[in-house]
Amino acid sequence: MLKIKSKANLFLSSVLISFSIFSSVFNPDLSANALNADEKTDVVIVGAGLSGLTTAYKLKKAGIKYKVLELNTRVGGRARTAKYDNETHVEAGLAEFWDSNPLLGLIKELGIKTHDSQSYSSFIYQGKTQKYLSDTDEEFIKSIFNPKEQAEFKKWSEKTHKYIDQIKQKKFDKYLWSLKEISLGDWVEKSKLPKKVEHFLKCIVEPEIGTSWKSISALDGISELHMFIGKTEAPHEIEGGNDTLTEKIADNIGRENIGLGMQVMRFKNLKDSVEIDAMDTSSFKHYTYKAKYAVSTIPLYRLAELQFEPQLPEKKQQAIYTQSWGSYFTAHVFFKPEAKKYWQDAKGQSFLPILSDSPLGVIYSATENKKEGGYVVNLLITG
Repeated sequence: MLKIKSKANLFLSSVLISFSIFSSVFNPDLSANALNADEKTDVVIVGAGLSGLTTAYKLKKAGIKYKVLELNTRVGGRARTAKYDNETHVEAGLAEFWDSNPLLGLIKELGIKTHDSQSYSSFIYQGKTQKYLSDTDEEFIKSIFNPKEQAEFKKWSEKTHKYIDQIKQKKFDKYLWSLKEISLGDWVEKSKLPKKVEHFLKCIVEPEIGTSWKSISALDGISELHMFIGKTEAPHEIEGGNDTLTEKIADNIGRENIGLGMQVMRFKNLKDSVEIDAMDTSSFKHYTYKAKYAVSTIPLYRLAELQFEPQLPEKKQQAIYTQSWGSYFTAHVFFKPEAKKYWQDAKGQSFLPILSDSPLGVIYSATENKKEGGYVVNLLITG
């Protein structure tokens, strides 16, 4: 965390920036939890983010033995919550879980409480904030678009939703496959939508992918837009922060089964088993884990950093190199109480979050800073 004191704005108290890098992993003072490599297990899971943790959770329910190896010195991956006192917490990574997220079933199963929000958000168009002050998404669309824009947005949404259904059903026709060859931005521009509607879609998707919508294919972009097209989905936020979920899963699967600060370097396939070579980053000691199966849950683009024996087929390697999208970091900005006039209307109703197609991707909701007074605002900044 980097703390910056600012004198430029008297409403601004301080800024804390959280970068998505693993500098803490190589701190020699941190003692990694190196698992017993002599004990064979059924499955070795690489990565203790939400995918790795939930994989272990499912295996435990099925009575299958497992070990989890995590590069970082904490579980959770990109789901992480910054806590500033006993009452103030702000997400420093993944913010919400949408309706189609299968984790919602597990969240309910674990008895974790959530609260819901609206699908769409305020957004900036031609320097002016289009404020979400409506009771429903439908009312919001009517408040920001004129009748012609509404009709064009509805028509385009219905057409695009059919493509989304095809993707879900894995029915890829010639046209759908052709969308790999054109960027999402170019594809939407060819639709000749009203400029305000086009900009609205741009503001929705770019913070999601952390880069320009001309950097991904239309096929990928349509998949990313599925939450906002046709019947929209609602986002759900975990009360107490996302660490509530990751810590509870880690406790459930057993901390003794998780090795932290473990850098996996090689997967070796044998006749009836697999070997995983890893290094304890706190001691630089090497371990070889043996299992019937290995599951990698790390980001696909990071697979290029690992050795595979035998080597992955060329087509799979090429596919891995196409997986890197954009990136972002979060900045937590502390404001004095009087700054709320910038994100509330005359009645005190907040119109956060606000989306933009600029490097300042999203201004998330303001959290009350109960200890010091004022608010903490979470900025999702695309890099």
